[in-house]
Amino acid sequence: DMLDRDKGKCVIYNFMEECINVVPRRIELINKRMAIDYIRNLPENQKTIYYANHANKLVSGNKSIVNQLCVENGLEKEAIAISIGPKRAAELSNKYKGLVKLCEETKEYIVTNHKLPDEKKVLLTTATLREGINIEDENVKIAFCESHILTDIQQFAGRVRRGLDTLYVISDAEQHDVTDE
Repeated sequence: DMLDRDKGKCVIYNFMEECINVVPRRIELINKRMAIDYIRNLPENQKTIYYANHANKLVSGNKSIVNQLCVENGLEKEAIAISIGPKRAAELSNKYKGLVKLCEETKEYIVTNHKLPDEKKVLLTTATLREGINIEDENVKIAFCESHILTDIQQFAGRVRRGLDTLYVISDAEQHDVTDE
């Protein structure tokens, strides 16, 4: 019904004034070590999101993001929310106790409330939250993205609907193989 076929004219709906501009004010390249330091030094009233390329690197092993934040930097494990796909969470559940339940609760909370859980300071996620999720927290001012693919970066940054001050792209993150397919 947008087209008036009898008269050959189109009806134009302009929602530009209603759109929220979610382009980060600044985009910077940093390495993973700097990202961990930034997260460790976040002001008490701020939260952040770390978008990873590989779920296992978030939760598995001594060099996992969780381990680096908790063991090396003193962040409480309870302050970390995780959201990865259900199949991957089940595969990694032997590496991180309670992962499946944590991922389910985190995603459900974000979908329902459009914000990170109150008691969580950091959200670690993968492409499972790349599209269709809106986070309206006003205290998420910075985020981190491992992907170097422009569309991924745009999608991740766009999840924070109040806009980011800075999106940090992790320069030394292992990338997915990109094929012609």
